[in-house]
Amino acid sequence: MNQLSVPRRRRWLKRISVLPTLMTLSNLLCGFIAIILVLEAGKYLQAGTGTVDDKFPQLMSYACWAIFVGMIFDLLDGHMARLTKSVSGFGKEIDSLADCVTFGVAPAVIVWQLGSANLQLVGEAGKLVALSGRILWAILAVYVACSAMRLARYNVETNRAPPNTFFGLPSPAAAGAVAGLVMLHFHLAYYAQAEFQPWIGSDLEALLSLFGRGLGHAIPLLTLGIGVLMITRIYYVHVGKKLLRGKRSFTHVVVLLLAAAMFFTYPEGALALLFCGYVLWGLAGEVRLRVKAPEEIRRRKALVRGASPSPADGGAADVRENTP
Repeated sequence: MNQLSVPRRRRWLKRISVLPTLMTLSNLLCGFIAIILVLEAGKYLQAGTGTVDDKFPQLMSYACWAIFVGMIFDLLDGHMARLTKSVSGFGKEIDSLADCVTFGVAPAVIVWQLGSANLQLVGEAGKLVALSGRILWAILAVYVACSAMRLARYNVETNRAPPNTFFGLPSPAAAGAVAGLVMLHFHLAYYAQAEFQPWIGSDLEALLSLFGRGLGHAIPLLTLGIGVLMITRIYYVHVGKKLLRGKRSFTHVVVLLLAAAMFFTYPEGALALLFCGYVLWGLAGEVRLRVKAPEEIRRRKALVRGASPSPADGGAADVRENTP
């Protein structure tokens, strides 16, 4: 019988895991909330006056916090699936969709509102403003597209990165770097005087405020670079498995405690420093590999081509349990 004449049987999804799915949907809702907060913040812009209502930076910061809360849910859904032994294709697909919204679209909308605010607050500049707006749209379109391709590549790629590493910057880390920079910008540009005045002089306070405002104009370009890093083949370590699992030295624990103390003391600066440090860590590791370990670069190229690396190159990793 002709194989084409045999009707294809449909596979119906009968059951889904409750707890992992709820965690994943919570992650998706955090991205949705972030977008709503950004759109709400746009109502408090005072175009052409050089000022903004106090609620604008407040709502924008809340939107960034929503992304970080989404990361917590993204971390929990995988652990829930493994604990309940309910890892499934459905969970993988809905997780990627949620990540694309929370770590792809939501950060882009935040930077779009920030860039639009910067353009409006300096006054109308005719065609120059329109051109800058088009460039901003193009930059953020690249970021969203890179985020989607990063997640799709992770789902379909059969090659394996070395244990406890990723190929390319993970999308949650990219979103964390962008959101952290935006939060740092608003805190330095709008709240530095009230926050730091009792501790530093007026000259340093003015310098911090100026740095914060300059950072706001640089964030779109930084977002473009971060987006491109997601689709590269640069190795990025799995932070949870690399830093938190197994036995570590006393100094290692002290450093983690200092990072936690910094977070509770100055969360905006700590988040920006940690996530941007992670981005730069991967870049520094790539430079080190190209200078000191060219055989690892050849091994990686063999993995990408689908070839089996030679035993001298270390072979391929067996299983990847990382999340994109």
